[in-house]
Amino acid sequence: ESDAKKLDKEMKEQKAILIDALYKKARAIAWKELPEVIKDNPIEDQAQQDKQFDQAYEALSAWVDPSDEEYFMLKVRKEARQQKIAQAILTLLSHFDNDQPDEIHLEKLRDFYRELGWDDLASQTHERLLLEYPNHSEDDE
Repeated sequence: ESDAKKLDKEMKEQKAILIDALYKKARAIAWKELPEVIKDNPIEDQAQQDKQFDQAYEALSAWVDPSDEEYFMLKVRKEARQQKIAQAILTLLSHFDNDQPDEIHLEKLRDFYRELGWDDLASQTHERLLLEYPNHSEDDE
């Protein structure tokens, strides 16, 4: 390999490592906001939490499109944090595999419908969740 090709390969590897680290950082910050985490570890400074998430999201967005398949759930989280629930639903649905969406995606969709008071859609999504994932834990209900 030529020196230029080696350098190009090395730079691409470094870029991938950076993107992965930025994504993991944003996810870790968002993870602190999950109800089951807050229960044992309440957020002491929500403004600081918001700032950290926004900075991490923007840093990742400088390198990748947050709508990409690998990162879209972080975009869904950002939209939900901004109380743009309908937009979060649209982003989520745009990545659904209609044959069998991921269990976590169905859960999130159901939860968004519940948050908006769309009880019929929440019930339908919950039924679909139980049909497609018979071992789904009812603890999350």
